[in-house]
Amino acid sequence: MSRPAWRSSTPTSRPRRSHVCARSHIGPGKNRTLEQWLEWQLRQVRGRIRELEIKEEQERRRREQAHAALRWKIQPQRSSSAALVHRGDCALYPVEGGFLNREEAMIALAEPDIEACQICKPETGLVDG
Repeated sequence: MSRPAWRSSTPTSRPRRSHVCARSHIGPGKNRTLEQWLEWQLRQVRGRIRELEIKEEQERRRREQAHAALRWKIQPQRSSSAALVHRGDCALYPVEGGFLNREEAMIALAEPDIEACQICKPETGLVDG
């Protein structure tokens, strides 16, 4: 009868120990060291995730600001001043929605009771666009 292919015919070969048996001799000190190293790795990964999330949020805000710069908004008339057209990114009149496109902003500036903001100068974007 022949030997199975997985068994070596040389007398020096030894049967392999299972993975669990090979580690059974590791004491608590080495396991604590491994635990600390894995915790350090986990802290590194979590820190990297935080960095990437911050960068992602900054990039999202930068894209939103760049997009807002290509839009316009109207500040309603106050009792002592006329209504004002602002660039979408003008900080003098923050608004989340209700932006105008280029054509609507040009129409608004043509109205006699609507003026351009003297700080952000929205007409510059309309002429250049």
